[in-house]
Amino acid sequence: MQSIMEVSGSSNERKKTWSGFWSGLIWLIVGFVCIVASQFAAIIALGALEIVQFGTELSEERIKELAFDGDALAFAFLFILPMIVAILAFVVKIRRRQSFFDYLGIRQVEKKALAIWLLYGIVFLIAAYVCDRFFNRPLIPEWMLTAYDSADYPWLFFFSVAVLGPLSEEFLYRGYVIKVWAESISGPIIGTVLLSLMWAATHLQYDLYDMTWIFLMGLILCVSRLRTNSIIPAFTIHMCWNTAGLVMLVLYRAV
Repeated sequence: MQSIMEVSGSSNERKKTWSGFWSGLIWLIVGFVCIVASQFAAIIALGALEIVQFGTELSEERIKELAFDGDALAFAFLFILPMIVAILAFVVKIRRRQSFFDYLGIRQVEKKALAIWLLYGIVFLIAAYVCDRFFNRPLIPEWMLTAYDSADYPWLFFFSVAVLGPLSEEFLYRGYVIKVWAESISGPIIGTVLLSLMWAATHLQYDLYDMTWIFLMGLILCVSRLRTNSIIPAFTIHMCWNTAGLVMLVLYRAV
């Protein structure tokens, strides 16, 4: 099976245009707006619940705290995932090229290829950890500590961070957008760099140092998608990365 990168680089039959690039950008923005809207709705819902329970108005400081509330994050992704899937199902139907599963790369990949990409992800994770210790960076970001401590349903928080979040983002970023960008006039290389930059830029809860690592991880995830024509390696790496962060978080709080 040829990868998207191979097809994009060798086929002269399909004329590349800007339509795919703009399509990817538009639906990327739509998906991001849905993510932000869902998080905002979760914050409003939790705030309204507190007003009903305690009969007091929410202060501006409390609203800011709810922005990093673990339950707000967890409940938001319960809505984000089905919204992203519904949007992409609609888009794929409009394009009328392949089935939903084929177009988004929801297909099995050879075990050897999956193991190799997972190894790349592990090496990358170790490199990031070593650099963090070298530069004396905090082991756990402050926002994660706040989210974990405020979560009344920690199991849902863990599931959202480890599974729902990565799945939602991989469907949108590496499932749809990188495919149409790789097949458009932008090509796979520019598409990979640009998408990774945009993906890193959406993680505003991190500082510039952490966003740099997110950008580098985005490059790995995009390349894995293009080379295997599947989002399974990207999702697996992403899930393992987030799970490792959660394990360190639990161990940090247990000490």
